[in-house]
Amino acid sequence: MSRKTNNDFSCRLRAAVLFYAKRLKLKVRTEDMIPIGIPLQIWFPGLSAAIEVESAESKMHRDRQTALHMERLKEQLCLKYGIFLIRILPADSMGNKPSQGEEACFCIRLEENTEENAEEALRLAFAAIRRSPEINLSRDHHAINAMMQEEILNDQDEWELWG
Repeated sequence: MSRKTNNDFSCRLRAAVLFYAKRLKLKVRTEDMIPIGIPLQIWFPGLSAAIEVESAESKMHRDRQTALHMERLKEQLCLKYGIFLIRILPADSMGNKPSQGEEACFCIRLEENTEENAEEALRLAFAAIRRSPEINLSRDHHAINAMMQEEILNDQDEWELWG
């Protein structure tokens, strides 16, 4: 069955980040607390960079105020510890622009949750860490879906990646 919520789009986008990072042979740690004391979704230790894909439905936060506080805290800690934070904000996500100005994090906001916008966001995110994988979500659909099934959503049904 196909699922099309914004949260599912965010999960697919995170899986795509992991897929292309793996293709580039980058060392990646997920949900790691070591660098700043709170979890970073996708951390590249060798690059001192992290990518966070926000979602409308956060599993960690009960309300918008708490979620925004955690965003700001994560930005401040990344800035303090020299980690370049990249935020990808799908349409209708709760995320806002960085509170500390341009140096706090690099935010990429999608106007709509489409495959084309997702590809562009991925290109911008990887360009920000000076990497440029060949991104083609249509071509890589099955491999990304398999990665998502294996590593992120083991208990979920099979579903279309960008449908």
